[in-house]
Amino acid sequence: MAQNLTPRLDRRQAVDLRLVVGAVALVAVGYLAGTASPFGAQQSRTETGLAMRANDVNGLALFTSDEGNQISFSVDEIHWADGSTHGSGNPPCLQTPWEEAGVDLGVMWVAAPDDVSYERAAWLRCN
Repeated sequence: MAQNLTPRLDRRQAVDLRLVVGAVALVAVGYLAGTASPFGAQQSRTETGLAMRANDVNGLALFTSDEGNQISFSVDEIHWADGSTHGSGNPPCLQTPWEEAGVDLGVMWVAAPDDVSYERAAWLRCN
């Protein structure tokens, strides 16, 4: 008489397996919905141009893209990268007021109340 060597799941193991598969599917769907929906993390677009610190009093910086778009931002709050170093606030390429530096700026549209929207700098990379 031949023996059946195929393992069989009992009812409890089958239910446990369905729960694990269902949980993994929910996490995957939640991740995709969160990153692809307007309510999840949004991707910025990169603009290349020149930035300069406007003064050494309040951290105001001015950016003009190669296409002519202009955005102001605070050097005290911007996330930055310069080669292999990175940080938050006071990027090394914008230390001296009125000295222009080549940068890439991550820009996003932000919706404000009353159907107003504006562009905001999200990050800066020193070139």
